[in-house]
Amino acid sequence: MNYETKDSGDREVHESGMVRDIQAGKPRYDLIVAKNGFSLLKRWAELMERGAVKYGDRNWEKANTEGEMDRAKASAFRHFMQWFYNEEDEDHAAAVLFNVQEAEYVKDRLSKPPMAKPVNPAQTNYLMRVPNTCAYTCPRCGLRVFSRGQHEKWCHPKGFDELSMLDAAKRVAEQGC
Repeated sequence: MNYETKDSGDREVHESGMVRDIQAGKPRYDLIVAKNGFSLLKRWAELMERGAVKYGDRNWEKANTEGEMDRAKASAFRHFMQWFYNEEDEDHAAAVLFNVQEAEYVKDRLSKPPMAKPVNPAQTNYLMRVPNTCAYTCPRCGLRVFSRGQHEKWCHPKGFDELSMLDAAKRVAEQGC
């Protein structure tokens, strides 16, 4: 992956002479924690730890349906009302943060196409077997594939021998592609 360093084109110069891009228009995570150290982040993290013990690490990330999103929204609202009325039987403020996070997470998941499972190049059946629509039939294994270069790179990195090519030619003749 190639990363780039984003640049607004504007600069701030510090007393030391250090020059940096400006902060305007960028998220200010430093403002989440009050100058006296108060932050809900610690309480939220403690809630997450209790949830991990009870349900398993990252259990909430399994949610991927509108029903689960609606459940998180309902919990967020319930905890908000309990926080608003000063109920102290649970950390309702942290629970609001958690449930809003979960609802937003599911909303984001639903807005994107499902992720494909990663391909294991060590497996030889990772390519599609589509009859009568292939662009190339591998002479070694007989798979009908769309990309000869990718197939040979992942499936046969050491090349071919004559015997396997003859066997594959027989299979190709039988399959008719």
